[in-house]
Amino acid sequence: MNRDHFLRQLDRLKKQWPNSYGDERSARIWAVFKDLDDGTFVSMVDTAIDRMRQAPLAEDLSRLEAEVRNRDLQNRVSSGLGGPSFAAPLQQAARKSSADPDFVKACLKLLRDKDTGRNTMAQFLEGCDALDQLARQLEPRGRSHYGGNKFYERTSEK
Repeated sequence: MNRDHFLRQLDRLKKQWPNSYGDERSARIWAVFKDLDDGTFVSMVDTAIDRMRQAPLAEDLSRLEAEVRNRDLQNRVSSGLGGPSFAAPLQQAARKSSADPDFVKACLKLLRDKDTGRNTMAQFLEGCDALDQLARQLEPRGRSHYGGNKFYERTSEK
């Protein structure tokens, strides 16, 4: 989320609970939630204003983030847009894969975190790059993390 959007939402919290969000507390909240998408943060602030009697701290906002993510995931699952509907076939395919189980588990976690909104697109792509580098480092030792996919096999083995 960009800083201006964060400050607008922080102003909403400050209006609800005057004198509760000084510079240091605001900076800590920014540090914790700066990578969050705008919509999730707005929903968190909405929920805090609707339900909390005292000003939420970073820990309270983290709990609200989990609630908002669960609610959003449930809404997507019930509307057929994600969640178990895509995860079940992937997990089934992973069980049949000849790729390294830890590598497959890391790939599935990365996909799940992106689908649930836990990771931004930038974090997802960074994770993909890290997994790709790991696979390339381990391939020369004769361990194909790609499950024997011809495209990724070493040219010397062909």
